[in-house]
Amino acid sequence: MRPVDPGDLGPFLAVARHRSFRRAAVDLGTSASALSHAVRSLETRLGLRLFNRTTRSVALTEVGERLFKRVQPAFQDVALALEDLDAFRDTPTGVLRLNGSSIAVRMVLAPLVARFLATAPRMSSMNAASSSSSPSRRSMARRVPPSRLALNSRCGSSTEAPLAKVSFTAAL
Repeated sequence: MRPVDPGDLGPFLAVARHRSFRRAAVDLGTSASALSHAVRSLETRLGLRLFNRTTRSVALTEVGERLFKRVQPAFQDVALALEDLDAFRDTPTGVLRLNGSSIAVRMVLAPLVARFLATAPRMSSMNAASSSSSPSRRSMARRVPPSRLALNSRCGSSTEAPLAKVSFTAAL
């Protein structure tokens, strides 16, 4: 038996589930001919027939039925595990790092961050407040309109590309 890649089992599972090359091909978005060749290639590598084919029907052989019963639950588990990851795509996760003077953090940012964190339960905050106000901080503060404040969060470490970017704007 030559090695079989787990990805090669997808066409087999689709045909076994549908009991039809045509319906399995529609499900996978390919042609019945391509699917038939993929299954035939798998059978050749295994050295076993998985399906009994006639012009009108497709049926699993005893070996095919056995393989289907063993492999199908594993593929379902993988599909469920991948679905579980979707919850992380739409939810910000990570640490929101804030830098600013202690007065600004306490008076302006703290209430906004509290509201933001209430909407993003997988986020936490880390504040780095200083008591000094350098001229550059004062001039930057003048450029931000006092009626609106935007918070941006990038998830991931500083050496990696961010996994997500989240913006939160609140009226003051």
